[in-house]
Amino acid sequence: LCIALIPVLPSLVYVYVIVFIINIGSAMFEPTSMVYMTKLIPEKDRQRFNALRSFINSCGTLIGPAIADILFWMGTPDTAIYINSVALILSAFIIFLLPNVDSQTVPSETEKLSRKMIKDDFKVVYKFSHTHTFILKIYLLFVGMTIFMTALDSLEAAFAKEVIL
Repeated sequence: LCIALIPVLPSLVYVYVIVFIINIGSAMFEPTSMVYMTKLIPEKDRQRFNALRSFINSCGTLIGPAIADILFWMGTPDTAIYINSVALILSAFIIFLLPNVDSQTVPSETEKLSRKMIKDDFKVVYKFSHTHTFILKIYLLFVGMTIFMTALDSLEAAFAKEVIL
């Protein structure tokens, strides 16, 4: 839905905000989808599934831009963006139809979110990061690369917006 707003945004700042929101959604969706797929695929078939998923992702990075170019060529960039939005909404609907893989329900005896809980969590993370500095360095490198890639996505959006206008 956010992607459909890009052609009507008056400023590049709004495009950056949309890219940021999309990356937040992606950061939440990707780990949860991996857990879901792990539960859905039988253990004996996971290696084959991971190989096929990796192949499809690789093909997507090649075929996706080619399809976008064809849509740009046949129509306008706005049309390509709207078709992409419709495809994503259709994907969300299909995901909604997937079966529930959790056979057990977790009892709702969980602690409510509070400042104390957040403070305690920060203490645990702080202690862990000081005792495992190598893991912290790897994590910070990963976060830095993710921020760098997001900045590149934003630059792509800026150049695309310049070409569209």
